[in-house]
Amino acid sequence: SDQVGAALRSKGITVKQILKEFEEVRMKVTIIVDANPIIAALLGGTSRSIFFEKKFRFCTTEYTINEVHKYIPYIAEKSGIEKWFKSHYFFTK
Repeated sequence: SDQVGAALRSKGITVKQILKEFEEVRMKVTIIVDANPIIAALLGGTSRSIFFEKKFRFCTTEYTINEVHKYIPYIAEKSGIEKWFKSHYFFTK
């Protein structure tokens, strides 16, 4: 609608930018993950590099996020950044 177009233009967003963003999102492969690959990615290695690939979009549930949250102390210890994790909200849930 004209109102949507006007609102986007007022924010400096062009139709070309919207179409490019839409194409990038449309071309991504959506992968549903449980806690294990998330934990593996946080620990590093190949899993981490896959999680940062632009061609993938990852989805999960709130339950899975809560499950991963329980393992943050273990992840911090194993990854050698326990002090950093302790200084952030991960331990204060």
